[in-house]
Amino acid sequence: MRVTRRQLRRIIKEEVARALHEQDTYTMHDAAGNSPPPSSSNWSDFATELDIGVLDLDEMAYDLGFSNFHDMDQSISPAVLAERDPQRFAAAAQASSMRAMDMSHNDILAAASHVSSSALPKTRRYGRGIGRE
Repeated sequence: MRVTRRQLRRIIKEEVARALHEQDTYTMHDAAGNSPPPSSSNWSDFATELDIGVLDLDEMAYDLGFSNFHDMDQSISPAVLAERDPQRFAAAAQASSMRAMDMSHNDILAAASHVSSSALPKTRRYGRGIGRE
């Protein structure tokens, strides 16, 4: 199949728009320091309860076996991750958050389970796991 210049321009335009949208969503807030994740994130409510920012969530994601917060956010919600391995989840949260250091494991797990059902992921993305729409 031959691609015309017009089709190629359209494809490039769509890809640039998609890349800019992802950059706005996940990297622009990092420039401001350790800001909270965007409200559309699976982790927004959990981050608010533990007073934890994106840089801390990056560290927590790495401790839990993800490459970074973006990868973890697309893959799983805090409630599901906490159910899989509660001890490891609570330990990673305590290592990443000053507030969580003073909390018991049960308090951390309770904060993870408070994620509202509307914030849970709805669709699969890239075949890697559950992500947002």
